[in-house]
Amino acid sequence: TLPNRVVRTGHGTGIGLGTINDALIDYHVARAKGGVGLTIIELLSVASSAYPFLPPHGADLVTGYRRLMAQVQPFGMKVFQQIGHLGNEIPQADGSPPWSSSDTVGALLAVQAEPMGLRQIAELKDGYRAAVEMVIAGGLDGVELHMAHGYMMQQFLSPLHNHRTDEYGGSFENRLRLPLEVLTMVRAMLPPSMALGVRLCPELLPGGMTEADVATVAGEFRKRGLIDFVNLTLGTDYNAHKVIGAMHEPAGYEVPHAAPVRAALDLPLLVTGRFRTLEEADQVIHEGAADLVAL
Repeated sequence: TLPNRVVRTGHGTGIGLGTINDALIDYHVARAKGGVGLTIIELLSVASSAYPFLPPHGADLVTGYRRLMAQVQPFGMKVFQQIGHLGNEIPQADGSPPWSSSDTVGALLAVQAEPMGLRQIAELKDGYRAAVEMVIAGGLDGVELHMAHGYMMQQFLSPLHNHRTDEYGGSFENRLRLPLEVLTMVRAMLPPSMALGVRLCPELLPGGMTEADVATVAGEFRKRGLIDFVNLTLGTDYNAHKVIGAMHEPAGYEVPHAAPVRAALDLPLLVTGRFRTLEEADQVIHEGAADLVAL
């Protein structure tokens, strides 16, 4: 239950330099004071990725979470933690090649990835487990698993990235396997009071996931009772101008891409995309295009 439908989606601030320090807490508290209903903390990375937002083995995140929650509590804002892995977009912490579903090349790093074996997949799932344990201990309100923007989970979901021939590749069922395994594990870990959702997107690239594919994936998660909400976004680092819309994009430019998911899913749907005023956000709600709007 949120106090309103205005959301601040997860994005890398660099403020905490890998920790939930006073400055990052102040950043979120300012949103709470301003009346935001839900804030999603920037990505908490898993496994040994060197991703520079919130590392899984950094400073005491649990203490930081508890301090943050105590300070936002008087304002009623809820707090979720986004969790994920960038896959072929980021090297391992020791500088070795990135992991991915296959030997693909990420737009940011331009280095061929190492296809993950079963041992590495198990290590990845352990990373998710450890991250979720910290979020639970920190007293947050929910978890969002990042499966968009061409990152690790979408690198398994998308035929554009996934060229595997084992049980994690090939057919749609096989490409869905790892995201399903992770979601099922996380759902079992969370207490009933905590929400669980996913961030998904069409890639807008030839051979990549379409709006219909996203609706199908979300439907599979929904029918298994694994998710409470869907956060829709757009694009990848190969077309980053769609991820973060430039000034030529109209307000709500991502909303039309959400229509297939909206039609297929009876869950709260979150959209974003260059909303600048509460009036623009309210129009989306009034038209029934989504349930939550991110600015």
